Amino acid sequence: MRHRSNQPRARNYTGRRPVTTNQATRPVAYSYHQNRALTSEKSGRGNDATQLQKRRIGANRLKLIMALTVIIIVLILELPVSSNAKIVIAGGSEASASLPTASYQTAAEHILSSSLTDHTKLTLNSSTLAAQLKKQFPEINSVNVSYSVFSWRPTISLKLSQPVLTLEDANNKYLVSNSGIVVGIGSAAKSSLPLVVDDSNLSPVTGRPILPANYVNFISELLAQLAANGVSSSQLVLPKASAELDLTPKEQNYFVKFNLQGNAEEQAGTYLAAAHYLSKQGVHPSSYIDVRLAGRAYYK
Repeated sequence: MRHRSNQPRARNYTGRRPVTTNQATRPVAYSYHQNRALTSEKSGRGNDATQLQKRRIGANRLKLIMALTVIIIVLILELPVSSNAKIVIAGGSEASASLPTASYQTAAEHILSSSLTDHTKLTLNSSTLAAQLKKQFPEINSVNVSYSVFSWRPTISLKLSQPVLTLEDANNKYLVSNSGIVVGIGSAAKSSLPLVVDDSNLSPVTGRPILPANYVNFISELLAQLAANGVSSSQLVLPKASAELDLTPKEQNYFVKFNLQGNAEEQAGTYLAAAHYLSKQGVHPSSYIDVRLAGRAYYK
């Protein structure tokens, strides 16, 4: 029986092997020109990067300066608001308003100067300004506030309710708009407006409705229809009777009763036909002609 030995086997010696040198470990011959070229190349690249970074910083700084300049210019031009407002009456001249433009300008300047927030274009409250002006001047229909880019003075455009008649009671005269609102106190400057005498105790209050809008439109349409047929009135009266208008034609001794809730054109036509018929018949009413019922006329 064969036993194995724990001793390592001896290898056959074939001789000394040649020693090979690794290519990476070989010493490199030093070259002064080659080393200087590499150093110059690295230095050149570094300088280019530094110059590029400086240019970017300079460009960003220039952009920042330009942005700040624009912001400062905008703040100078846009933010401040002068209390010296410019008033423009839209759709008409100063002569068509019930008050001179200076009255509205004085009120607007007082509102702007007394407010703590209305001194810049960003904080000026146009709706509050409009509400205060309308409260003070009920003839104002709308208010538009605008600004010019190169001006600190705001422009306030006012659209006014134009008075179409003057209502007179025992105390005063009042200007009434086509919507029936009392828009001001009457004056001699508005003597060209139709004058309606109030005997019905309406108690006019400035800024509030005094007549229904259809009543005012009826009066305007009636006067236009009569004028077109050569008839003018010497007096218009609102009697105590409800919805009645009494018109006295010029050079006549009677008045005509009209219904303010009816059709002005039809009633004017009825009156003109009745007056023509009575004139041909030689009849002269001594008191009135009543055309309040559609298509009918009564006289006394």
